[in-house]
Amino acid sequence: MKQSPSAMPAAIHEDEFATVVTLIESARQRVYRAVNTELIELYWVIGEYVSKKIESAAWGKGTVSLLATYIQLRQPGLRGF
Repeated sequence: MKQSPSAMPAAIHEDEFATVVTLIESARQRVYRAVNTELIELYWVIGEYVSKKIESAAWGKGTVSLLATYIQLRQPGLRGF
């Protein structure tokens, strides 16, 4: 039979349990930092790509708006582009 969290004798193992929770929280923070780092890198790469297209006159003034619409259609719910 499964015990509810409040019925568990956590006081006996409080230090050990707190260590496990700390490990989980630390890993979660590393994941958030890694995701943020990757997103920043993605934004830089996209910005560089778009800038080069505009500088080379391959893309006109309205192309960035068209790109934003295209991304919204292909990736519904994606924000920031």
